[in-house]
Order: sequence, then structure tokens, then C-alpha cells
Amino acid sequence: MAAVYACIRLLSQSVAKLPLHTYSTKAGKKDREYTHPVAYLLETRPNPYMTPYEFKETMEMHRQLFGNAYAEIQFGRDGYPKALWILNPAVTDVVTDEKNHGKVWYTTVLPDGQAVKLKFENVLHIKNIGITGLKGMSPISVARETIGSQMASQKYVSKFYKNGTTAKGVLTVPGVTLKPEAKKIVREEWEKMNTGMTNANRIAILDSGITYQDLTMSQADAQFIETQKLNTTDIARIYNVPPHLIGDLEHATFSNIEHQSISFVKNTLQPLLVSWEQAIQYQLFTPTEQKKYYCKYNVDSELRGDSKSRAEYYEIMERIGAYNIDEIRNKEDLPELADGLGKKHLISLNYTLLELLEEYQLGKITTGNKEQNETEENNENDNEGGGKENEQDSK
Repeated sequence: MAAVYACIRLLSQSVAKLPLHTYSTKAGKKDREYTHPVAYLLETRPNPYMTPYEFKETMEMHRQLFGNAYAEIQFGRDGYPKALWILNPAVTDVVTDEKNHGKVWYTTVLPDGQAVKLKFENVLHIKNIGITGLKGMSPISVARETIGSQMASQKYVSKFYKNGTTAKGVLTVPGVTLKPEAKKIVREEWEKMNTGMTNANRIAILDSGITYQDLTMSQADAQFIETQKLNTTDIARIYNVPPHLIGDLEHATFSNIEHQSISFVKNTLQPLLVSWEQAIQYQLFTPTEQKKYYCKYNVDSELRGDSKSRAEYYEIMERIGAYNIDEIRNKEDLPELADGLGKKHLISLNYTLLELLEEYQLGKITTGNKEQNETEENNENDNEGGGKENEQDSK
């Protein structure tokens, strides 16, 4: 069905196209990791037959279609993950071993037909919202009634256009009662010449006094297009997708499309990306590594906006010292400045710490009082000196 396919394609491709980077932290400093095995899997080759884009797209498609996406983690002899093999979600399930304190396992069927049981730590599981937290729910199963209505509407469309796009009508033969065989012949000849897309707008020729009378379209038929739009909107709402991103532009304007696109990143993509990041963090790194390494999607490209908005943003970030010139140029895919000229952070001389400003103000008050006292003392001395000179002059 078109609306469901559009939603799944949009979400899968949106997740797949975003870069997923590996970072390490040490003493509060964050650095990109290029040599860690996890970085290689996520950024270069998850397995010998898939690119990172294809892997992420397929996994996200499985999640949106089945509610769950599974990949078996193949570990090397050194204990690091060596490959990620996507499992068929239709034949993969989550089971708990009640006899072993509820331990979680995964059961699946391999392409060769072999049924296997996998340990929890050997499966990367990306899931939708679910009741138990162990397995996600399929949006399609949640929205089965709405999607069924849409499929019924599409079936009606097919018949609607197959029988012609004009209203149905009645053929009348005056003064004659036709036998069933004759009625069948008249109907077949009429339909042969006047129905179907190839006969649209052709002129019908009636003989033997036969007349044709149009029947008005029913209210249900008149509301058909509105029903189609309503169902598309419902499906977009189920997948948390703005309608304009799947081709429904009825209520879209240039200004609200921009805001809806930003909202799509923040409210639709971000939850999906966080679930990826947290699943990878726990399943692909050892407990010791989890304190140092992590993976994060880069969504800057989705939030870049127009050139004017980016320029204003970069200007502010440079002015407060958050970005240096090279960092800004990197975000615009420009080369760094030569001789390290772009690596220094700039900041306005007007900025200072609050406590230093307080000390400065107190210092000004103290200095002002001291100067005022000195001025008053000088004035008193001048007055005393002037009085003695007057006394001597009078003598």
C-alpha cells in the first residue's frame, strides 16, 4: 500500500543516510575513533556483502515493518565484533527461559532451514515500542483497521476506474419487455462501447428508441477522495511522519513545511537514533569499553537550514568561542586554513567571569572612595594653608 510503503521508505532512508560515528572520551575530551573494530563495522563494512547504508536501511525497514530488527553479532578470536549478519524478523523471536531466572534467548531459522538458538549477548536487537520491553510491536498490526480501510478503498478505486469514471446509469427500451437474454446482449454491447478508460468522452449512439438516464453519484462515492486523504493522514500519524513528506501537501505551506521538517528530525528521527545508539553501546562494547567508547549519529546535515541561517549560527558560535574557524569550515566541507591559523578560538574582550566583574566593580568603588578621601584631604590642606597666608598678610 502506497502510504505505508512511503512511510517505511522515508524512515529507513532517513536513518540510513545519517553518519554513525564512534567516539572515545578521556579526561573530558571527546575524539573520533577510526581504528576500533566497532567503528569499522558501522562506518566501513558491517559484513562482506553490505555497505553501512544498506545495513542500516534494511534494519530500520525491518523495525518499521515487523516492529523488530535483528542482527547476529559474529565475534572474532580477539573478542571484538567481526561482522553483523541480519536475521529474518519473520522467523526470529524472543524467548525467556523461566527455569533459568527468565534469561532471554533468540530463536531463528537460518536461510538453509536450520533452526538455531542464539544468546542474548550475540544479537543486536533494534525494536519499536512494545508492551513487555523485550519485543517491539509492528505499526502495521497496531493500525490494521486503518490500513484495511485503505486497502478496501484502493480496491474500490480499481473497480471505479475499470467501469469508467462517469456515473452509473439506466438504459430504457420504451414499450418493450426484454427477455433476460436480450437484456444481457444490450448491456454487453453498451459496456463494450462506453466503459473503460479507452472509451472515455466518446459519443454513444442509441437506436430503437433506447434512452440512457444518468444516476446521481452516491454520497459515499462523492466522499471517496476525502476518505483517501483521511486514511493517508492516519497512516502518517501512526508512523509519526509529517504528511507532506509522503506526498500529502493539502495543508502544507512553505513556512510550516520548514518547521515540520525540523520537527521530523527532533520528534521522529531522534527517538529512533537514540535506540540505535543505546543498543550498539550495550551489545558491541565490553563493560569496560562502555565507560570510554560510544556511538552517536550526526544530524547536523538535517538541521543545517538555509545559507543565511547557517551564517548567523556560525557567527554566534565563533563569537562566544564555541567553534573555531576550522571547525566551521569542516561543517561546510571546506579545507582547513594553512599553518593552523583556523584552530585558535576567538572571544570578545567584553566577556568576563561574573566573579571577576564583581571584584572589578568593588575595586572601582574602593578606588573611588580613596580618591574622594584624598581630594577632601587636599582641599582641607589647601584651606588651612590659605588661612595661614592670610594671617601673615594681615600682620
